[in-house]
Amino acid sequence: MKRENRLAASSSPYLRQHADNPVDWYEWGAEALEKAKREKKPLLISIGYASCHWCHQMENESFMDTGVARIMNENFVNIKVDREERPDLDKIFINACELLSGNAGWPLNAFGLPDGSPFYAGTYYEKKSWIQLLQQVSSAYHNQPGKVKLQAQSLSQGIAQLELSILVKEDSAAFSKQEYNGLFESIRQEIDTVHGGLKGAPKFPAVPFLSAVLNYSVVANNIAAQNWVLLSLKKMALGGIYDQLGGGFARYTVDSSWRIPHFEKMLSDNAQLISLYSLAFQVTKEPLYERIVRNTIAFAERELSDKAGGYYSSLNAVSPEGEGYYYTWTWKELKSITGDAFPLISNYYKLTEKGNWKGGRSILYADKLPEEFAVEYKEDPKLIMGSLSAARQAMLKNRNLRTAPEADTKILCSWNALLLTAYTDAYAALGDAAYLQQAKKLAAYLDARAKAENGQLQHFINGGSKTADVFLEDYAFLASAYLKLYQRSLEKEWLFKARTLADQIMVQFYDSGSGMFFYAAADSSYNQIRSIGIADEALPSSNALTASLFFQIGVYYQEDSYKLIANTMLQRLRKEISTGDTRYYGSWFGQIAWLSYGTKEIAVVGPDMLAVNLSMQKELYPLAIYMGTKEEAYLPLLEYKLKGENTYIYVCTQGVCKRPVLTVPDAFRQLSSF
Repeated sequence: MKRENRLAASSSPYLRQHADNPVDWYEWGAEALEKAKREKKPLLISIGYASCHWCHQMENESFMDTGVARIMNENFVNIKVDREERPDLDKIFINACELLSGNAGWPLNAFGLPDGSPFYAGTYYEKKSWIQLLQQVSSAYHNQPGKVKLQAQSLSQGIAQLELSILVKEDSAAFSKQEYNGLFESIRQEIDTVHGGLKGAPKFPAVPFLSAVLNYSVVANNIAAQNWVLLSLKKMALGGIYDQLGGGFARYTVDSSWRIPHFEKMLSDNAQLISLYSLAFQVTKEPLYERIVRNTIAFAERELSDKAGGYYSSLNAVSPEGEGYYYTWTWKELKSITGDAFPLISNYYKLTEKGNWKGGRSILYADKLPEEFAVEYKEDPKLIMGSLSAARQAMLKNRNLRTAPEADTKILCSWNALLLTAYTDAYAALGDAAYLQQAKKLAAYLDARAKAENGQLQHFINGGSKTADVFLEDYAFLASAYLKLYQRSLEKEWLFKARTLADQIMVQFYDSGSGMFFYAAADSSYNQIRSIGIADEALPSSNALTASLFFQIGVYYQEDSYKLIANTMLQRLRKEISTGDTRYYGSWFGQIAWLSYGTKEIAVVGPDMLAVNLSMQKELYPLAIYMGTKEEAYLPLLEYKLKGENTYIYVCTQGVCKRPVLTVPDAFRQLSSF
């Protein structure tokens, strides 16, 4: 009979993957901490996630080894953590690792006192080094307890000060256009002008920063900035980071030209990229961006959707045959599947018999768009595109016969909120009513299912009572998504829900000392160290989205108290954003733009408000804050504006409106005159 440890009962699919380990794993909680205190053992906290290749590698090498497990069980209380389920713990121990070594990643392996305070942390270890580390840490803990406790105290203080040290006393001076424009200029030496994105490898999409720069390029009319973002999007769309057959993006590439991915696909990355490509389509109307938006949405709906209405977290990089096998091909396979189209396919994807990846297999990536390739191939573009499409369909049909990588079926509130935002952005860009309907459907699901019995949001929607901790990102991402849905649909209930969440954020997370918001609520199961979350990482900064949320609520309701909180947050971070590494602060750019150039409130009132509102939003105008009504003046700026049977557009700045106009071109002319 197969033996299982206590993780077999976990709500996390990732933790259940470790149920057959001989390691005596615990989940994070009082039981493990009390055992460590009672038995005078240090904690070993191993953090990973389902689609992490090196996490599985370390599991196979060490955690499945009975000899290694014996050392771990005898000397430590072992805790396995799903970083996506407990991002608060991940932030703390990642910071510990960065302070100790300057680097961090996953798997993350940390050691702590029985109260959870870390005193050492590292990443992946091959088995021999892992055994040596276990012995060294256990020896130090028992033979040099004073030194270990001092290290834990020092590390805890360092983590607590890591974010607070970059905050300064607020500067009341107004933001200028020059200051906003300088944010891109400060990072120009870091951008890759050949392949797009930022220089170096591994190469991540850095969506919050790319989105911020694209918005900036429109606000400031900076063509160079815009061209860099569009180059990045084109290269990603042609590269191996994008699934050329099934749609959707891998998390990152190991090379600097977007070609060789780690093959895991995350809902959070794909949701943000849908939004980014939607923005690009608004700016350019380039068909490539529409294809990417539609295909990535189709991927999410096909491979990540749950029957109940939510969306799963990720797809693993590994199938039974190994990492990336599902997505790669041999020369012989492709020749057999594509037949007469093989010369075209091999030329377009630059394939060779040797392959471009391990084991003689090839990843599909291209250098040119099909339309550009047709010119080089000296063929009719429509013919070339048709042949490529037919060949890709044949390849996809064959690929679907393989055993697909497993999905991590966790449904996370914050990540689903990002997809909700993506649906609204795709609707605004493409005008496809199906995307608005999907947005409303997902919003209704989250409104009904993301609340725990106590009325608070829950991070892990389908995880049960063990995952009761709640995080700022859930509130900030969901409220921001509701606000986007309101601006697209003009259904006032979503604005009201966004404000309710903003008020709950203030109660549960506000830190009056820093003027920022804590990442985890005060009643979190980990409160030895409370992090904030200021910079963008793979996800946008939860504090940046909170500031943007509060600023917009203040504009909608003409209540300065909300804007004061938002502006104080930004002012305290002002020096760091302008003099630090700007690429980590893209999510703060929007608020800086509003303060530098002024908000442009656009109110659409009358019976055709939805159609007129959509016509306005098909163009990207980052300074705009949209609102509207057919009959009820539920916001200050909507009062006294309904007139007869016509639909009017009011273009305003800081509450002062120009004369109403009847057509979208007239409204844009008014916007350009500010």
